[in-house]
Amino acid sequence: MGLDISRTSVPFGAGPPATTAAVEHLGYVQIDTINVVERSPHHVLWTRIPDYRRADLHHAQSADKSVFEYWTHALSYVPYRDIRFFIRAMKLHKRQDQLAD
Repeated sequence: MGLDISRTSVPFGAGPPATTAAVEHLGYVQIDTINVVERSPHHVLWTRIPDYRRADLHHAQSADKSVFEYWTHALSYVPYRDIRFFIRAMKLHKRQDQLAD
């Protein structure tokens, strides 16, 4: 059995729901500041979703609220279904910010 690296190896569908499904499948998509051809998260999602458009990620984040930005090991888009894994760190960070003020 070979490694299937085609853009359709995992059927995510199309549009913003496909973007959410791909981020959930991957666990997170790192946000990278490098912008040579296109921003890194768009490359990652375009290689996995045949009809991916940049607006799909924006829609998933802002309208559907099915992904959010957070610092995992680097700034990343994370599926909202996994927010429970980050709440403790978010509260700790908030407390530390309040103490610093």
